Amino acid sequence: MHDIIIEQQQGRIDAVLAKENLGYSRSKITDWLNNGQILVNQKK
Repeated sequence: MHDIIIEQQQGRIDAVLAKENLGYSRSKITDWLNNGQILVNQKK
């Protein structure tokens, strides 16, 4: 598990995370989000 702190950004979480250059595609991030593998403010 990785903790990524992103502040002062707006928009879809998959797009915001994709901008962070984590090495993962936006579609992979979207899959993780849809599967409940990404927490935002400690919530699925």
